[in-house]
Order: sequence, then structure tokens, then C-alpha cells
Amino acid sequence: MRLKSLLKVTLGIIFLTFSFLATGQSFANIRAELIEGQMRIRYDLINGNPNELFRVELRTSVDNFTTSMKTATGNVGENVKAGRSLSIFWDPASELPENFDGQLQFKLVGEPMTPVDEPVAEPVESVAFSNPKSGSKFKRGKTTFLEWSGTGDGNYTLELYRSGNKISDLTNVRGSKSFSWLVPENLEPGADYELRLSGSGDEIISETFSIKGKTPLFLVLAPIAVAGGVAGVLVSGGDGDSNAPGGSEELPTPPDPGQ
Repeated sequence: MRLKSLLKVTLGIIFLTFSFLATGQSFANIRAELIEGQMRIRYDLINGNPNELFRVELRTSVDNFTTSMKTATGNVGENVKAGRSLSIFWDPASELPENFDGQLQFKLVGEPMTPVDEPVAEPVESVAFSNPKSGSKFKRGKTTFLEWSGTGDGNYTLELYRSGNKISDLTNVRGSKSFSWLVPENLEPGADYELRLSGSGDEIISETFSIKGKTPLFLVLAPIAVAGGVAGVLVSGGDGDSNAPGGSEELPTPPDPGQ
């Protein structure tokens, strides 16, 4: 009863202060009254966004405004919407020391509720070969660049398969996403080859591709009509790949029949 009487006597000189931990919001029209030993604090919470929620705490000078009053009810705690004539109800006798004798100051502390952001998944690079592509054709004895994406920095093994059967290990790579491959001369031609890159829990299988054989060199006897008869000229055929500029080789000059 002494505490209630004290509050009645000192109510007129209780100081209400307030603070916000963010800009753009404010408390206004704060007033207090004691009703049958219960403290009622009314206030306006001003904010431009009517849908935003706030955490509001009532603190006292007993502990230098360190902790919030646990028995406070009403428009206090979490998920408080902005509005006017909001009310907080608090029983001082339930939280103040029994031997308390003095003047109380109250403080309202508010802050916007921080939404719990859903973790944003970082974009994952697709794991795939960019070369070979479906329908790629590689010639024996030629060099091609095998390329892929989506692998990490671990160790990976690049293997050559045909019809689901392993032919050979091509290389081990770490951190690289390409390999310069000299297609072996002894590979059988076929359209059912594939590559597999495995390691660090990943496995990439390429599209099927073809291995083509080289066109063998050949000799052609080309008859050329000249005065007095037919002269035979030997012509060298290419490998079908036309490495020489222009894609063909020059024909030798036929013999001069006058010499």
C-alpha cells in the first residue's frame, strides 16, 4: 500500500521519456495515470507505413532503463502497429523492489520489427559440357578443345567412353574447365562416343559425338592428252581435311612434248 500511495503522490511529477532506434517513427502524446494500483500509459505511435510492425518496450529508471518491464501488457512487446491512443498496462508492485522509495521515470523504446529474410540461394552455374555438343565430329589426329562449366576447384578425372564402356582416362584436372585433346590415331570411327568428368561429388556426361577417320592418301593416274600421245600424271590426294591453303594441292605441270 505504501508503494501505491507513493505513486499517487508522485504521479504528477513522473517523467516520461521516449526513444526510437530508427528514423521515420515517433512517439507522441504520452501520458500516464494510476488506476487502482495499475499504471496505464497511453501514447501515439506515428509512422508513415500503416502495415509496419514495431517492438515497443516499457523501461524504468530503477535499473537506469536497461530492461523492459516483463508484466507490461497491451500495446507493448512485439508486433505493435502504429496508431493513436495506444495503451500499456503495468503493475508496478509486481516488478519494483519492496523497499522502493523514490521517484520513477519511465521510458518507451521502440524499433521496427526486422523481418526474417529468407536465405537467397546464390545462382548455381549449370554443370554441363559446352564442347562436345550433340552431333560434334572430331577427326583422328586432330586437336580439339573440350570445355565444360559448373565444376568447383576440386580434382576431376576426364574419361572417354564408347557405348557406355570406358575407353581411357584422358587427364586429371583441378580448377580448370577445359582440356586440349589430341584425338588418338587408333580410335575406331563411330558415332557413340561420350566424355565423363567426375570428382568432388559431381559427374558430367557429355552429349554423344562422332570420331571420324582420316581419308588415306591416294594416287590417281590422270590421263592428259598431249601431242603425239597420252602422258600420265600422278596426282596426290589429300586427307579430306584440306590442311593446305585453299583446300587442294596444285597439279604438277605436264611435260612439254616438244622437249
